[in-house]
Amino acid sequence: MKLQFKYAFLSLCLTGAIFACKDDKDTDVTPVDEKKDSIVNEYVTIKVSGVVEVNSLPVPTASTLDYNLFSFAKMGLVGAGEDSINTASWDLAFQGSGLSMAPNWGGTAPNYWDGVDKFAMNASDVKVVGYEDTTFDNITAAPAESEFIHTVGMDVSQPVFNTETGDLMYFNFPKTTVFIFRLNDGRYVKFQYVSIYKGAPETPTVAIHQNDFGYWTFKYFISAKGSTDLTTK
Repeated sequence: MKLQFKYAFLSLCLTGAIFACKDDKDTDVTPVDEKKDSIVNEYVTIKVSGVVEVNSLPVPTASTLDYNLFSFAKMGLVGAGEDSINTASWDLAFQGSGLSMAPNWGGTAPNYWDGVDKFAMNASDVKVVGYEDTTFDNITAAPAESEFIHTVGMDVSQPVFNTETGDLMYFNFPKTTVFIFRLNDGRYVKFQYVSIYKGAPETPTVAIHQNDFGYWTFKYFISAKGSTDLTTK
């Protein structure tokens, strides 16, 4: 009996030791930190995927003939008017309220190439290609260089009019239009204009157009240097 008890006691000790080791191993596992979105400021968020979301950025007070200039790298406006236009510090210009856009491929104005500014090292050479009937995430790579062009402007807004009076009611922005920019340093930017209304409502109304017009919402993704990869999903 003593011998049997001895073996039983030893078996019980070994069993306890195994469970003790298992518990120690479990508690030694270091939890993996979950990646989180990065909030840049009240208007800009960098998603885990690397997509930069600009939400309800107020349109600065400006003439309809003036340009508000945006830098993808700086994730914000970098100026307005001729003093800022004559540089390569910006990538995309929003004219007036921002329904019309133009890439920086000149130096003295967003909508034409200026050889003098290029010679003065102030010029930019941002090219663009647009896609319709697709989605932001569906575009996973930049196209061939031959597809990019210098363009005088872009406008994806779709005005909706009252069928009886002919008055403008509001603007829609198709989710199936996406632009790809080629920047000066060779990187690519996937860009989608989402809304001109505060809060980016899914379905605008006349009241929203009257009260909440003048807030940019758009998103973009910048490729790594030397890469054409634009995967965001």
